[in-house]
Amino acid sequence: MLPELRLCCLILLYFVTTTKAVDEIYELAKRVLTNSESLHFNSTYAITRSLYTLRPFNRDTGILGYIKIRFSNDSEVDDTNKQTIVIKEVCTNGQNIFIEGEAWKITQARPNNSNEWYKCMYPIYPVMNKVYYPNTPVSNEQFFIRTVLCFERGRLESNDSFVRVDMYGRIDKPFQNNCASALFAPIRLRQPN
Repeated sequence: MLPELRLCCLILLYFVTTTKAVDEIYELAKRVLTNSESLHFNSTYAITRSLYTLRPFNRDTGILGYIKIRFSNDSEVDDTNKQTIVIKEVCTNGQNIFIEGEAWKITQARPNNSNEWYKCMYPIYPVMNKVYYPNTPVSNEQFFIRTVLCFERGRLESNDSFVRVDMYGRIDKPFQNNCASALFAPIRLRQPN
């Protein structure tokens, strides 16, 4: 191996192993709230709240869940919730259907919130080996969710929105003082080749 190439690889390896990614939403909440208040503010909480507000599962039935991805201009990848996804949960009590998001750490048992009053199903379970977990923005997707949490006037304010890639194929992180943001991509069935 050429000495220049070896040095390049060592620098890259050093950068990758020394970069510590954090959950920005959790870090902001921890900085501005008391410990007991900040415990539940993290990216998983943010996407679950965003799903309730934006209702993407009702807009596009092909979405099976959401996974956190990095912004195009983000040099660090947040792997704190690497194995946690939020999956579509469809529950019925025989008369009404409720569609929500349920956080699931893939390495743990599958959630099932069924009980004697209602039954729940999770459309992702039967197709787990056929789903696409994006890790960067793709141009043909219109249901990326960006959540921005800001500390203003002594309280946390959130702004959730659907975003698409720009004309350059990017979704950049907004930079604002006292704010943190996260980007989430829909989990879908893989497209046949």
